[in-house]
Formats: sequence, C-alpha cells, structure tokens
Amino acid sequence: MRFWIDGDDAQRYGLPAAAVLAHLKYWIERNTHAGEEPCMTQSMKQMGEYLPFLTVPQIKGALKKLEELAPSTDRRTDSTEPGPIA
Repeated sequence: MRFWIDGDDAQRYGLPAAAVLAHLKYWIERNTHAGEEPCMTQSMKQMGEYLPFLTVPQIKGALKKLEELAPSTDRRTDSTEPGPIA
C-alpha cells in the first residue's frame, strides 16, 4: 500500500497530521468527483484502518493540531460586514 503525503504539510504540521490531512483531502476530492457532498464521515477508528501506521490517539492528536492551526471560519475579514449571530 502506498501513501502520498505532501512534504510541505509534513514540515508544517508534522508527519501524523500531514498523513491525516492527506487522507481527508483524498476522501473529500473523491466524494466531490463522484458528485457527492465534499465531506468525510469516518470515525478515528475507521481512519486508523486506512492509516495503519497511526494509532487512534495519534489521529486524534493530529486532528486537534490541524483544527487549532486552521483559520477560523468565524473570523471576519472585512470589518464592515456583520459577523455571525452568536
């Protein structure tokens, strides 16, 4: 089995997070090309079956790291536009 991990992502986030990110990108792209919603609905345990070199705690840590480093979708980019209703 071959795994493709972006070298820039590995340097930026570390190998476990880069592997999880590559996995997420693959499934989102696959579903989009199949005409489905661009989403991924696997549990961490199921992800571990596709990423056998990572444990569930490593996957959980990688997801947390990616979430913390991701730009917030709640941030406003233009101060003249109203923000989300809380």
